[in-house]
Amino acid sequence: MNILKGALNKVTGEISLKVAIVTLNDYSTVKGGTEIFTEHLRSTFPESEIISAPVKTNRLVEKLGIENEYRSWKIGSCVKSRDYDALIRNGYAGWTIKTTEPIVTVFHFTYKGFSQEAMVGNIQSKMISPFFEKLCMNGTTIAVSRKVQRELLKYYHQKSRVIENAVPNMFHKIPREKARDHLGIDDEDTIGIFVGRADSTKGFEIVRKIAKNVKILCVTPSNIKNEINMIIKNNVEYEEMPWHYSAADFLIFPSRYESSGYSVMEALKCGIPVVASKTGVLEDLNSEEVGAIINIGDENGYINGVKKVIKEDIRPSPEIVKRFSMDRFQREYRQLLEDLN
Repeated sequence: MNILKGALNKVTGEISLKVAIVTLNDYSTVKGGTEIFTEHLRSTFPESEIISAPVKTNRLVEKLGIENEYRSWKIGSCVKSRDYDALIRNGYAGWTIKTTEPIVTVFHFTYKGFSQEAMVGNIQSKMISPFFEKLCMNGTTIAVSRKVQRELLKYYHQKSRVIENAVPNMFHKIPREKARDHLGIDDEDTIGIFVGRADSTKGFEIVRKIAKNVKILCVTPSNIKNEINMIIKNNVEYEEMPWHYSAADFLIFPSRYESSGYSVMEALKCGIPVVASKTGVLEDLNSEEVGAIINIGDENGYINGVKKVIKEDIRPSPEIVKRFSMDRFQREYRQLLEDLN
């Protein structure tokens, strides 16, 4: 039986747990969804230690295109038994880890599902990466959404427990005029917002078509030239994102594959409706609760969805906003570790 060794916090009455969070990248090097999740775990377990993979590989590894698998292997040697209460790893990061402490593996997506739905399947995503995913299905398996839970069962026959991602309290509704003034947007017309890479997996070609009729605030890490009817914003700090969502009237998110969908959750918490693909958490929500949920690739559906949320002035359901709260996230992860006792 595993016994949690954390000390009792006399102020909060909660057990302070020492957790090793094993991840490919930390937030200082990569600022993606998994890295944001890792920061949320850090806030949940203040005594935690983030252990990330060495960055350097070698020419052979790079030629074979298995940098992530190699770095995930190397990280195993970085994890030493330090009297942790538990280890939480992101995907197959540290797939070589051998320890007596309980291991929790969090699946943020599956390579099988991504290669099937995003139509970018190659030998790595179809065969190599899934092999390493299978190696990490011992211990406790967590899925970040019901969608990922279904994928784990479908492709790997692996049962899992769902703990949905969350959005910090800094994401909240700011008056639209105040947000636009903060961003220097001198425009009173309807504006949508797109957040993500400007590529086909995110459905950016559909965003371009939407922009023919409605101005779009485009927050992207991609290096794209000025687009007609788009306000391009590159390298936006995470803390600035509530201002960007609040400056918009809706989120357009025609992604072909999402396991969860931070942009969707952030937009909803900032009080704007979403016109988004039926993927990630939106596979298990109703349009009436969030705005308009569209079948993947349905261009007319997105166009009509935008017209609908503008005409009907739709606002997200308060219950949906509560669903993605940090209080719920932290409570469920603490309960998870207590259940390992």
